[in-house]
Amino acid sequence: LGVTTFLVLAGALATGRIGGEIVETGRFDVRRYAAGRARRLLPALIVYVAVVLIWTWMAHPHLFRSLTGDAAAALLYVTPWREMNSPTGYAAAFDAGPAPLLHTWSLGVEEVAWIVTGVAIALTRRPAAAAVATLAIGAVGYG
Repeated sequence: LGVTTFLVLAGALATGRIGGEIVETGRFDVRRYAAGRARRLLPALIVYVAVVLIWTWMAHPHLFRSLTGDAAAALLYVTPWREMNSPTGYAAAFDAGPAPLLHTWSLGVEEVAWIVTGVAIALTRRPAAAAVATLAIGAVGYG
């Protein structure tokens, strides 16, 4: 329930921000939006991934090599897809033991939501219609 609530609230805020930009300027600048997101999120993510890698290298060197792929996936926001394509599957990743970067899956899910929202708004040029399109796409993806 907590993750769902977070994603719904984050989606509402992003939709409002994107819709507001369209109302004010008549367009949505995807590059500017993505750059702003990167400026807000990447510094903390890079520091976190670096600390995890250094700690693992020092404390558990035998695990370091397997963690480098997780680190790359986290930095590229593709953790969910990495886990879905693993031999054991996505759900098994949560039961496999310590995985200090696994929780970055939410960044990948958010990224897809932002892309869908931005595309829906850009295609419709009307925030209300875009909100309906985004909800419809989300409902299909959820079910």
